Amino acid sequence: MYNILTKNDIFKGLSEEEIKNLFNSIEYRVSSYSKENLIIHSDQICNHLYIILEGQVRGEMLNPMGKVVKIEDIDAPKAIATIFIFGKNNKLPVNVVANIDSKILSIPKNSLLKLMSTNETILMNYLSEISDKARLLTKKIRMLSFLTIKGKVANFILRKAGSNKRVIKLEQSQQKIADFFGVTRPSLSRVFKEMEQDGLIELENKEITILDRKKLIELSES
Repeated sequence: MYNILTKNDIFKGLSEEEIKNLFNSIEYRVSSYSKENLIIHSDQICNHLYIILEGQVRGEMLNPMGKVVKIEDIDAPKAIATIFIFGKNNKLPVNVVANIDSKILSIPKNSLLKLMSTNETILMNYLSEISDKARLLTKKIRMLSFLTIKGKVANFILRKAGSNKRVIKLEQSQQKIADFFGVTRPSLSRVFKEMEQDGLIELENKEITILDRKKLIELSES
């Protein structure tokens, strides 16, 4: 476990031995979950730090149309829901479900506070973690709330591609992507077709090739 935690952002910079010594003085629990098991349910009060030691989980919620929408996949050794633990309204807005058999480390809030007060590196890493999460959340809210469907699709493609990929593979079906955006599948298909006709992308099966990155950026910012 301690070797895995050296690769987690909250414990980066600490050795396996240092982490082991810190954990000797706190409460924690490691739980195993089978594929599709519910790990955390929506509206559950978040008073633990959760870290994926093995496996992969997903966050999912109901969209305005009443359909279950996957928000994101989270792989080991990342932490879950770090921005909610210390909030006044610290209920988790999503269900967390195991995509595959997974092991989850849970650290109670008081033990997390003890780690932070004992080790400044953990405190600074945690503050950096929640700052980065807040920035990403702001971008997602903007995308879902203010952009046109075409702008949302452009933003989605650019986020998947990063700064240097030209070809991306869609891991989700068009129906699931449409559900995430809160639009119908025909509307999404029409946007993909228009973007192909405009020379922005090329779509073949589940692969999207970016042809005009500059125009996609303009769409994602409009």
